[in-house]
Amino acid sequence: MNKFIVLLIAAVISVDAATYSIEGIAPRIINGQLAATNQFPWHVSIQGNLTNGQAMLCGGALISNAFVLTAAHCVVNVTSPRIGMGSNVLAQPQISMVAQSRIIHPNYNSQTYANDLALLRLPLNLTSSASIQWIRLPSLSQATNQFVNASGILSGFGRINDQSAPSANLRYARTRVMTNANCQLYYGSAAVTNSTLCTLGYDINAQGPCANDNGGPLHIVESNGNTLIGIHSFFSSSGCNAGHPAGYARISSYTQWISQQAGIATRP
Repeated sequence: MNKFIVLLIAAVISVDAATYSIEGIAPRIINGQLAATNQFPWHVSIQGNLTNGQAMLCGGALISNAFVLTAAHCVVNVTSPRIGMGSNVLAQPQISMVAQSRIIHPNYNSQTYANDLALLRLPLNLTSSASIQWIRLPSLSQATNQFVNASGILSGFGRINDQSAPSANLRYARTRVMTNANCQLYYGSAAVTNSTLCTLGYDINAQGPCANDNGGPLHIVESNGNTLIGIHSFFSSSGCNAGHPAGYARISSYTQWISQQAGIATRP
């Protein structure tokens, strides 16, 4: 594995922050700001216990009334992942439920982060409201769109400083999509493939995701709505303040797979 990539089971939560010992990580949304009420009604938190008993926290996105999309590494070794939604306060979700089932991408590779996607099936179908809505997938016509220089918005409950617990309130950061060729200069071609999307901060490089933000949605605002373009997968082992790119699963590469698994109609 490229030395710059850090395994994002760094989503582990420790009650005692001093025991959070993944070297080189500054786990938080870097240089972001607090989200407004109902600003990201598709954002969900995912909490559970790893097979070793440690607690974990990730993000995810509602993509229909029955499915959440997140990173595979957030759920592959997690017992009974619980999904919280409808609130900007981590400890006070409007609705909380344990996933009925999960679908891990069949080609997920925990070493290279290839195909780092998973679907969680909710135990019941949701009704949309101001605080609970789902975000659309890219259209089929956007399958080859690299979104280079697009302004993406990432949301998450990541830690707000190196010693703290995860953020009590939902935060977001603006990022800019970069070329895969430039991202490969940091992580190599094995990690950054055609189905990877990378970002740097919109205003400064060190602006974006960190631990506990993984699995969270990256979206763009288009003239006719919001579109999900990435699910946060990895970041640099040099730390989140290093100004290195963040890596995502590129959703436009997986639209048909997601649609088939979740029963969502594709857009032309």
